[in-house]
Amino acid sequence: MKLTLYRHHGKNERFKDLWRNRIPFHELIICLQGDVIYNINGEKVRLQDKDMLYVPMGAIRSRKGTKEQVDYISIHFLTDDPPALPVKIPQGVCSCVSALIMSADQIWHEFFPNAEPMIEKIVECILKYTQSRLEGEQVSPLVQDLKRFMLKNLSSKLKVEDIASQVLLSSSYCNAVFKKEMGMPLMQYLMKIRLEEAKLQLLANEYTLKEISENVGFDDYNLFARAFKKHLGITPLEYRNLFVL
Repeated sequence: MKLTLYRHHGKNERFKDLWRNRIPFHELIICLQGDVIYNINGEKVRLQDKDMLYVPMGAIRSRKGTKEQVDYISIHFLTDDPPALPVKIPQGVCSCVSALIMSADQIWHEFFPNAEPMIEKIVECILKYTQSRLEGEQVSPLVQDLKRFMLKNLSSKLKVEDIASQVLLSSSYCNAVFKKEMGMPLMQYLMKIRLEEAKLQLLANEYTLKEISENVGFDDYNLFARAFKKHLGITPLEYRNLFVL
C-alpha cells in the first residue's frame, strides 16, 4: 500500500462541495463528528459521528458542503490488494481506531511534510482492523465463539484442543469449519490476532517489549521477536521506533 494523502480536517475548516469526479485512488473518510452527505456512484451516503466511508478507486464521488462544523479525516491510498469493505461503515470509529488516529495525528504534526511514509503502517492497521471486525459480524455463531475465546485469551498458551473444548466439539471439526469461513486454520488466525494486538500495544507505548510479548501469549521474547519479524519484516523495536515519538 502507498499512502498519498493523510489530512485531519478540524472543525474550523469549511466543509466544501466536491464536484462529481471519478477518483484515481482509494479513499477512506473517517467522520469523527458531524453530519454530511456524499454521493457515491449515484447513491447518497450520509455520514454522522464515528461513521466511516470507503470509496474504491474508479468510483464516482461528490459531496454537498455544509456550514455546520465537521471534524473528519481524509485518507487517499493506492494498493494492489483493495480492502474488502462496504462503502459505509456505521460506527466504525471504535476505541482502537481512535488510538491509531491519535498516533497518526501526532506523527503528522511532528514530521510534516515527511510524515506520510510513517503513517502508512497506521493506515494499514486501521483498514485491517476494520475489515477483521466486519468479518466477525458475518460468520456463524460457532466461529464467533471461537474468535471471542481466542481474543479474550491472547496471553494464554493455547492449542487447537483448548479452543475447541470451549464449544464442546472436536478440534478437527472446529478447525475445518473455521478454515472454511475465515480462510485460515485456528492457530494461524491466533497468531494473526496476537501480532495485531502486539502492534496496537507497541503504538500505545504503555508496556515494555517483554511485557507485550507476554500479553500476547509468548513466554520467550526472542520467539515473539522472530514471529513478529517473520510476518512483518521488522522487529518489534523497529516497529515501535517508526511511530512512537
